Amino acid sequence: MDWVLGRLRRLGMERWAEGGQWAWLAFSVVIWVLRRARRPDHGVVVSVPVKSGERYLVTLIDPVEAGASPDT
Repeated sequence: MDWVLGRLRRLGMERWAEGGQWAWLAFSVVIWVLRRARRPDHGVVVSVPVKSGERYLVTLIDPVEAGASPDT
């Protein structure tokens, strides 16, 4: 499905860039928003202000491995 939406977005941008109507640009923007809405958000998990002299330990965990072992 994502491939189809990507192709439609590119098609709309190509038509608009070739001198088409503004509706092709609007079509491409709507498709772009749909694609972004379909993707899971992998944004910021934690935001912590850091003061001078403070230290924080950051641990990176593979989400697949974290879900595989519930006792971690």
